[in-house]
Amino acid sequence: MKNTVVFGYHNIGVSGIKKLIKHNFEIKLVVTHIDDENEKIWFKSVSNFCKINKINYVYFEKSSFLKLIKILKLSNPEYIFSFYFRKIFPKEIIDLASISFLNMHGSYLPKYRGAAPLNWQIISGEEKGGASLHKVNKNIDAGDIVYQKSFRIYKKDNPVSLSKKINKTSEFILEKVLPDILNKTK
Repeated sequence: MKNTVVFGYHNIGVSGIKKLIKHNFEIKLVVTHIDDENEKIWFKSVSNFCKINKINYVYFEKSSFLKLIKILKLSNPEYIFSFYFRKIFPKEIIDLASISFLNMHGSYLPKYRGAAPLNWQIISGEEKGGASLHKVNKNIDAGDIVYQKSFRIYKKDNPVSLSKKINKTSEFILEKVLPDILNKTK
């Protein structure tokens, strides 16, 4: 088992955590966001999933990266995964993963780096979308790509249907890549 910390939110956060558990990553801590009562929450809650499954978690909004550095050092993470986390990671957090820090991004990189890639793909009228698992570095969504998979975007797609496609694609990617990560071939 590999000591793992997850920064996660949304359906992709829940799916990512489930895949890590399935592939025997030992999740020491999950950092998530507080579900905003002013936002229409149509997606799964990472904090609720953690409560139900007795996984240690903290809310980023009740902490800070400075406080998290101390907590994460105690977890001694070999791997850190980010699944739809809403913050940019400082170098001090990135450097805590002794083996690798990986992020699942909701576009076929290098297109639509940064925030709201799903929305920008729709606004731009893209016909092809995707999901990308990449290494995290100091630049936003610019680390080496570990694996990516594309899918078709249709004119009838909306944020909810595109979100489902991205989630399904991210699950496919994790299922494909996590065994190789455990065997240290990725």
